[in-house]
Amino acid sequence: MNIIANIDIDILQCVIIVSGYLITMATSGAIVDFLVGIPKPESSNENPEKPNSKTVFGIGTIIGRCENFLTITFILGDAFTALALIFTAKSIARSENIKKNPKYYLGGTLVNFSYSVFMGFFIRFVLSTIGRPI
Repeated sequence: MNIIANIDIDILQCVIIVSGYLITMATSGAIVDFLVGIPKPESSNENPEKPNSKTVFGIGTIIGRCENFLTITFILGDAFTALALIFTAKSIARSENIKKNPKYYLGGTLVNFSYSVFMGFFIRFVLSTIGRPI
């Protein structure tokens, strides 16, 4: 049985979907920073959430990109109830940070999550507009 034969996605759909993922992941960090701001470190140590000279991405960036990917995937797959899992898991994992700096961590989560939801629906809208809905 050929599993790939059951998937009915053409090249144009793939280009739109992949472009949507890439645009979202490339721009979400800047949008969060613009709308929420960058937190000030609590001590003289560097902020572990932001990249330093030894790391390419901070842990917050990695978590945010995973959140972007999963949110768009669930939107495109009509798995709307699964979106609650992302928000809940991130809130639990970040509960200590949310208590220390709620504006940045809770605000950043809400902005990033909202942006990802918007982009997921925007991808669906574009696909429907060109007559190739998922």
